Amino acid sequence: MRKTVAGCLTAIGMAALAALPALQAQGGITIGSFPSRLTAGPDYATDVFGDPWDMSNPEDIGQEPSETSGWGTTFTVNGLAGGTMDPAAGFSEVSFLYSGFYDTLNPGRTGRTSPIDTTKYRKLSFRMSSTLAGQTPNLQWFHCVWSDPACDSIRNHGSRGAETTVNGFKIWVDDMTAANVGHPWVGEAGAVNANVVRGFRIIPTSTATTQTIFFDWVRLTLPDNAPGAAMQQITWTGTSPATIDVVDAGGTVLTIASNVSSPRNWNYGVLPPGAYTLRICGGSHANCTGFSPATKAFTINTPPTIRVTDPSMTTGEDFATTVLGNPWDMSAEGDVQYTGGDNYTPTNPADFTGGTLNGTNTGLGAYISLLFNTNNQTPIDPSKYRYFTLRLKLDCAYDLAQGSVGRLYWASQQFIDTATATTSSAWIVWPGWNSYSVDLTPLTFGGSGGLEDLAASPGRELWTATNKQHLRFTPHEFTTVCPFHVDDVKLTANPASSGTFTIKFTGADADGDSVTVDLYRDTDQDPASKTLIASGIAASAGQYVWNTTAVPAGTYYIYAEASDGSGSGFNTVGSYSDAPVVVAAAPSVTTQPANLSVAAGQNAQFTVAASGSPTYRWQVSNDAGTTYTDLTDVSPYSGALSSTLSIAATTPSLNRLRFRVRLTNAVGTVTSNPATLTVRDVVANFDGDARADLAVFRPSTGTWYIANSSTSFGSSAVYQWGLSTDIPVPGDYDNDGRTDLAVYRPSNNRWVIKYSFPNYTLTGTFTFGIAGDVPAAADYDGDGKFDLAVFRPSTGVWYVALSSSNYTSTTTGALGLGTDIPVPADYDGDGHADIAVYRPSTGMWYVRQSSTGSTSLTIQWGLNGDVPVPGDYDGDGVTDIAVYRPSTGVWYVRQSSTNFTTFTSRQWGVSADIPVPNDYDGDGKVDTAVYRPSNGVWYVLQSSSSTFASYQWGLSDDVPMPNTQVANAFAGAATRPKVSPLANHVRESDFDGDGQTDLTVYRPSNATWYTRKSGAGYTTSGATTFGVSSDVPVSGDYDGDGLTDIAVYTGSGGIWSIRRSSGGTVVYQWGLTGDVPVPGDFDGDGRADLAVWRPASGVWYIRKSSTNFTTSAAFQWGLSSDKPVPGDYDGDGVMDLAVYRPSTGVWYLLKSSTNFSASASYQWGLSADIPVPGDFDGDGRTDLAVWRPSSGIWYVRQSSSNFTTNVIVQWGLNGDVPVPGDYDRDGRTDLAVFRPSTAVWYFVHSSTDLTTSMALQWGLSGDIPILQRK
Repeated sequence: MRKTVAGCLTAIGMAALAALPALQAQGGITIGSFPSRLTAGPDYATDVFGDPWDMSNPEDIGQEPSETSGWGTTFTVNGLAGGTMDPAAGFSEVSFLYSGFYDTLNPGRTGRTSPIDTTKYRKLSFRMSSTLAGQTPNLQWFHCVWSDPACDSIRNHGSRGAETTVNGFKIWVDDMTAANVGHPWVGEAGAVNANVVRGFRIIPTSTATTQTIFFDWVRLTLPDNAPGAAMQQITWTGTSPATIDVVDAGGTVLTIASNVSSPRNWNYGVLPPGAYTLRICGGSHANCTGFSPATKAFTINTPPTIRVTDPSMTTGEDFATTVLGNPWDMSAEGDVQYTGGDNYTPTNPADFTGGTLNGTNTGLGAYISLLFNTNNQTPIDPSKYRYFTLRLKLDCAYDLAQGSVGRLYWASQQFIDTATATTSSAWIVWPGWNSYSVDLTPLTFGGSGGLEDLAASPGRELWTATNKQHLRFTPHEFTTVCPFHVDDVKLTANPASSGTFTIKFTGADADGDSVTVDLYRDTDQDPASKTLIASGIAASAGQYVWNTTAVPAGTYYIYAEASDGSGSGFNTVGSYSDAPVVVAAAPSVTTQPANLSVAAGQNAQFTVAASGSPTYRWQVSNDAGTTYTDLTDVSPYSGALSSTLSIAATTPSLNRLRFRVRLTNAVGTVTSNPATLTVRDVVANFDGDARADLAVFRPSTGTWYIANSSTSFGSSAVYQWGLSTDIPVPGDYDNDGRTDLAVYRPSNNRWVIKYSFPNYTLTGTFTFGIAGDVPAAADYDGDGKFDLAVFRPSTGVWYVALSSSNYTSTTTGALGLGTDIPVPADYDGDGHADIAVYRPSTGMWYVRQSSTGSTSLTIQWGLNGDVPVPGDYDGDGVTDIAVYRPSTGVWYVRQSSTNFTTFTSRQWGVSADIPVPNDYDGDGKVDTAVYRPSNGVWYVLQSSSSTFASYQWGLSDDVPMPNTQVANAFAGAATRPKVSPLANHVRESDFDGDGQTDLTVYRPSNATWYTRKSGAGYTTSGATTFGVSSDVPVSGDYDGDGLTDIAVYTGSGGIWSIRRSSGGTVVYQWGLTGDVPVPGDFDGDGRADLAVWRPASGVWYIRKSSTNFTTSAAFQWGLSSDKPVPGDYDGDGVMDLAVYRPSTGVWYLLKSSTNFSASASYQWGLSADIPVPGDFDGDGRTDLAVWRPSSGIWYVRQSSSNFTTNVIVQWGLNGDVPVPGDYDRDGRTDLAVFRPSTAVWYFVHSSTDLTTSMALQWGLSGDIPILQRK
């Protein structure tokens, strides 16, 4: 029901009037039978737009601002439209139907697209208020659109005057066929568009004076007694003749007839839905007010609303979403292309704030390119994609003459220019946010066809002519600055069905009546020929699943009819979808693509067969089929839009990719089964024939000797590349399918590469790593190129410089212990190398799979002394876990093809042999092979034939290179560093093994260890009782499992008691009363040794963990007054002997790298300083550092500058205890103190360059922090 502002003011009085108990009035008038509810009558706006001109939304006023002019203030509020007129602006007018222009596309509610049928709609009514009585409104209409050459300059204009205004609201009813000026409303002989009106407006006054005008509603209905007109008979008895009127809910009176007799037929279609009172009084009056009328309350039903939302011009398959894989929703930079002549800023990257493209033009024609040479490898198929839609808003005043228009441009070639461009007619860009939709298929050149017929564009063509490779539009054509905003651009096809189609609709009823919907299909948008699909559907359902399997193939519009009841007083309305749905048989796959296995460098082809004459679109998945992306004809792919996809010169980066094809015709899309491509990676393939070559690196000369498999090892190549101390790291760093020569130089952490393309003439040098790192190059990012990678034993962290970023982007991951062997390979078959380690002490394999990002593969496979030899022995494209046992020459392979549940074994080799597994016969499986240094012979057991071959190639000291892992496991073993100084310090208090220092105190009063663990952000803790009150805590990693062991030293007997994290407690006697315990890794095996320093003699006594504490060594280094400060000052991974002499502040170092034969000394500190050595600069070497209790200042002399630069930081108070450690796990020692008075730990983070800190309370006064330095 409608309620207006005026209606609210008189609602109480009207309710009382409507509630009169009798139909008989004074004078004896009795109203006869009259329905209490009438069916709503026809109305142009309701019938055509589904939205009456009831002033409830801005669309009820015509779109052209210049045709709603002359107002000082104009607004729409509470169902009223109008305002105060501005005399200076001349006559005010309100346009209800804007005609549009002859040569524009005119999307939206215009007379060009939806003209008024004047043979049908001839009666006008409207309700309007005025503050000045006696004015004569003028009704104006236009039979033509602007600029129609067949019409006159004022668009075949006609007009007529209406009744005069009153002071307040009044209802006007006008016969538009009555006397008029200019072109008549309908039927002018010989006139253009004689029976349609394309523009309609009302000038509400006859003088340009200041007055306030409001329109409540406007209706165009059928003439009296016309077929379909809303006619109702009124009867009464008693006084005759009589006057009949109707009063609306706002108290406005409409006189129906005066001085008439019963019965009387009334065309109530002039009134909108709402509540009314019929009044009849005796005599001839202007109305019945004051004449004691007979009354009858009634309502005119509000028709239900119905709109089909699918199929529609926007719900069909979207080109950008389906073909490009990225909708033009203006949410990110990739939604638009940049041509260099776009004439707007910002561009590349554009501003996409709020999910819209926000730009400002810099000149005429700000072009938004959607399809350009950067993304048009797949052109637009115009036989399928036809509807262009977008949302657009301008931030400048509407000015049609200056540029409030946009246009669309296209071309069938990659680049567009004047000669090849097709230009659409302009569409008018209205103020505010608006949606614009254009059906491109019917557009033609010239006139009002929608396309500019420009002689300067000889290459112009209809949309449907050929595939389109360029598409762009202009948001406006202002030459002055005008910011614009673009959102939700689409290019869609007709919706389609091959089995079922979900028809979607929105239906409602303002009266609250229950609405049911009937659905029909129709080919010509004429309801007379519609065919029922389903009936009686509740409007609230919003959709209906239509089974189209039995429907004849064809193109059908959907017609929805909504009813809010049956019989008199209810309405049935209908609405067509604005686009049809295509019904036909979907394509079908008759032959699925098959899995393929090829060697790297070979070509591959996938083929599919299908019915239904589909188009093809091949797709690829690199995540095991979770997601797929479309392919284009860009190397190495061709035939992406055909039944056969070709892949040229496959590389290992394509291994385990899945391929499928989408088959599409006009009505649907099906997808084939996926097929997997296995690319067999062959490292040491220097000649590019997809088979392993025999290759050795001769350290004595830095020379590579290669016997080519492509000539059955009959030809060779020799390259000098490297130094004697280099570690060979061959691999395909340039993705050309051939192995490059590469070495890692530990002395300066440089990677030196000689690329195979072109013909080993180009080189590259990169610095990546620190002293002590182990090179572990592999293809971690799956781009077909080896990445630079190192494993840092000191922390168990992997560092990878990605080739996909030209080695500028680095990733890290923690996995492993100092004694582990890195064995990166593709264990999950996703085409990416996984970080993995083999632990010799336990035979455990730990694999962090790139496909899941977690250490989801943990397998025990091997014995201490075995050599890890991972490889694809079963040819499934996934690396198998395997070890070679030198003591027996037996290979043990755990197969990935059975998810590592089965294994094979074979004897091949003798104890002195070096395993060199690789694919020497090119069958896609790794062959079992060994290199015998004693004679330089390669022995290969070929998987393709189970026969063996032998080749002499190399000398006894050469390093064979079947793969990086084996080379490092053998040739690099001697140079492989073990544990950094920081790792030693961390492992004094790393009970959870996360490489980060835990807060740990030892409480002598109860001999209990209390630990607050870093692994859970210092939120979890534990307590263990071990020792006695007089013991000295000497925690460390004595069993080499990466976890700190609880340990105490009993000074009275030199007893070491160790509670191992791996299980069990051991006790050793090592030391005398008065000795100072100094545990650390003095033999470089990744485990803490038992060690004491004897002040009386300055002798260090070390019991080595590498021999299970069965052998020892002794060195004299220091004086009785010195303080022992062991650390790795030379960066060789082994602890050096070192003392600090308080009397002089001098540090004396005896270096392990020279087998404790060379020394160095540095003056750094004062007598009262506390030495606090640690790796503060993260270079893998111990720095000289002291903490000065009197000032709380840390003085650090950095090893990274060879102890020539200093860092000075204040951190702590007098009375604090320094407890340096790695509290933020960044590989650098942090400054930290423990305050005994409060048991609070204060540490400042090196990872933020000492800009952030943390304080945590842990312990009691009297506790001993196990990291304390004295």
